[in-house]
Amino acid sequence: MPYIIGLGKAAELLLHDESVNEIKNLRDYLESEIKKEIEDVKVYGDVKRRLANTTSIAFKGVKADELMLLLESFSVFVSTGSACNSKLAEPSHVLVACKADLDNYSPIRISLSKYNTKEEIDRFIKVLINVIKQLRKK
Repeated sequence: MPYIIGLGKAAELLLHDESVNEIKNLRDYLESEIKKEIEDVKVYGDVKRRLANTTSIAFKGVKADELMLLLESFSVFVSTGSACNSKLAEPSHVLVACKADLDNYSPIRISLSKYNTKEEIDRFIKVLINVIKQLRKK
């Protein structure tokens, strides 16, 4: 019973936490800047009903695992697949069920927190642009 009460209280605090709106604004900024700067981008998920801190985004002709590894060489860390299956090298079962075009668009998952800044997002976007260009030249 104490755990249930604790979970309820945590959910209540989260609903009134202003940092959730700040994280959502950062996520929206991230997505809009990526779409402005990089061609053939697909953002997965319901635009209105989704987690504020996470985006699933793909770049046509770029394999997510290659992108992830190259980003890591710049100390930028993203993941592929869903969080609950992050150790598996399989596409998200949700994207498969939605019949997503995973042959041409292989998504990465980007997670944010209340500790991320706009400056970090801007740095990430610069690195991402260069990495995408490099991978598309292959």
